[in-house]
Amino acid sequence: MIRVQYLDCSKKSILKPFVIGIGLDDESKEEFDCVGTFYDAKNPESFKNILKVVISQVLNSTTAQVNLLDKNGNPTETNVPMSFYDAYSGILQYNFVHTMNSKGLPDTLTIDPVLSYTVVAHTVPPSNAEGEWKLTPGKHTIIPINAPNYVS
Repeated sequence: MIRVQYLDCSKKSILKPFVIGIGLDDESKEEFDCVGTFYDAKNPESFKNILKVVISQVLNSTTAQVNLLDKNGNPTETNVPMSFYDAYSGILQYNFVHTMNSKGLPDTLTIDPVLSYTVVAHTVPPSNAEGEWKLTPGKHTIIPINAPNYVS
């Protein structure tokens, strides 16, 4: 176990590790609350189960699709550049071009689930997804963006 002291949880960090505590007291557990995703393993069996969960989250793809909604609320808009920014720092993380697959559905994007994102579709005028988007590791997230003003 690594002991962390003088941790300032008011400052956001970019790195969010998985922390597995073994036999920690309540005070020690609180020190890890803002470090990353904390799991408390009370015995060797729970440690094995937690480790399986962590490995699954790391290995399973985290995906998203962006639905660019027309004035009727249908995801019909496409062929639009999009940017994913770190919601905390504002630093650009990904650039994509929105496309549809052969079934007429928005393509699936593989995204790092560590950060929260601000998503912008570069329509005319630009359209933002409402709020910050935190993706669940190993899950698929649908991000709707109202883009009825897009001029093709």
